[in-house]
Amino acid sequence: MDKGVVVDLGHDIEGFVPMSQLGIPDIQNPADAVKEGQAIEMKVLEVDPIHHRIVLAATGWPKDDGTQEAAKQDTPG
Repeated sequence: MDKGVVVDLGHDIEGFVPMSQLGIPDIQNPADAVKEGQAIEMKVLEVDPIHHRIVLAATGWPKDDGTQEAAKQDTPG
């Protein structure tokens, strides 16, 4: 998708991470941020059970050594 990334949360549940919540500045293509099968630490921002939507934010990316790196976000708060 060009506005973000759809992620599989398991148990037939999908979530959506908007480009602004990927934690990667100046990213042009969200597909460049993640690879299929990659595990990423996420935070739930919004749950809409009526429309079956979960909006997420990336909070940690795997580094080469297997540990998590905190995502840098430009959101206030």
